[in-house]
Amino acid sequence: MPSREPVQSTLPIHKSSHCSNGSVNCAMIRWARPPTLSKWGIRIEGLRRENIRYVAPQSSITRLTFGWPLLYLFLVLMQVGLNPFVHPAFLLWLGLPLVLIGSFLLSISEVRSKHVFWQTVFSEEGEGSSFARLVTAVAGWLLVIFPHLFLLLDSINRLRVFRIPPEPF
Repeated sequence: MPSREPVQSTLPIHKSSHCSNGSVNCAMIRWARPPTLSKWGIRIEGLRRENIRYVAPQSSITRLTFGWPLLYLFLVLMQVGLNPFVHPAFLLWLGLPLVLIGSFLLSISEVRSKHVFWQTVFSEEGEGSSFARLVTAVAGWLLVIFPHLFLLLDSINRLRVFRIPPEPF
C-alpha cells in the first residue's frame, strides 16, 4: 500500500472543520489519496491541471507520415514545370512511393506505440526494441533521402544544358 503523506488542503476552511480545541492546523491537514493513473500510466490530475489532451499514436503516425512525401511532391511539380503531362519525368514520380514508405518507417520508429509493424517485421511484442527502432529509422531515412538526391541530380543535369542568356530563335 502506498504511503499516505499529509498535504496542505486547498479547500476553504469552515468553522465546522476546526478541531475541538479551535486550532486551524488540524483542519488544514488532510491525507492525500494515492495518485489516479490512466490506462497509459499518466497521472490524471496532471492532465486536468495542465489541460493536456491525449493524442492517439495512430494519428501521430499519420501526421508524421505525410510531411516528407508532400515536400517531394511539390519539389517534383516544380521540377517538371507544374505540368506533369507536358514534361513527363517518369523516374522522378517513382520516387514518391519510396518517400512515402520511408516516411512511414520514420514515423513508426519515432512514435512509441504498440503497432502491428513490430510483430510483423521484427517478431517483437509491444513498442519494439531499440535495435528494431534504429534499423527502421535508418531504412526510412535512406528511402527518403535517395529520391531527393536523385531529384537534385536531375535538377543539376537540367541546369547544365540551360544557357544564360537564352539563345534567340
